[in-house]
Amino acid sequence: MVKLTVRPNLRLSEKQEASGGVKAMMDHGNATYSVAVTDAGVRGGDVLDGLRLGMRLNDGSLEAVYEPNNGHHLLRVQNTVSVRVKITDISGAERATYVNCAVSVDDNNTAKVIYRCNPGNKLDHRNATVGWCYRKDDIEIEPRFNLGTESLSAGVTYRMDDENRVRAIYDMGSNEGTLTWYNTGSLGGGGETRLTARMKLDKDNVQQPTIMLSKNWDLDM
Repeated sequence: MVKLTVRPNLRLSEKQEASGGVKAMMDHGNATYSVAVTDAGVRGGDVLDGLRLGMRLNDGSLEAVYEPNNGHHLLRVQNTVSVRVKITDISGAERATYVNCAVSVDDNNTAKVIYRCNPGNKLDHRNATVGWCYRKDDIEIEPRFNLGTESLSAGVTYRMDDENRVRAIYDMGSNEGTLTWYNTGSLGGGGETRLTARMKLDKDNVQQPTIMLSKNWDLDM
């Protein structure tokens, strides 16, 4: 049996500009294949604009994404010792290579180091971000510190019940806050519903938040 998941999304920016798209994912063998399109192709007249193709192994050891219109790509490799290598060249994202290391201290605590590699440059501690994740019952707290920008960010996730959880992130460097609500129950016909609000938390320059709504529908075929 093939499982098909369809996730439409709608985005409303702080300038009240609306955009949308849809992502379809299909399980086959030990991998998941995806096709995502946005309304950029309709607005620009090029059907390949906004098209993104992806593949991810079910164990998370390999993930690849490709945008055929511009040749941008993303490659992520993760092995069994929780060391991830991420190479990204996706439009709208920073071109960089990251090494992500996580060490489990005990059942509740995990230490993390994320290092941004600059090809041709020597090792520099300012390219690193250190973090700590603490889990207890329904609460997960994850502070991170960027050694380059010397800025602190903190994320808190609260699991309300088996179907609902809320995650809040505040970045002191960019002074940006993000609040996301996840619902994995029967709301809207099953699948995961995700509602995200992101905004600058500057009291001298208050802006409307950017709202992102996405929804998964799982279909057995």
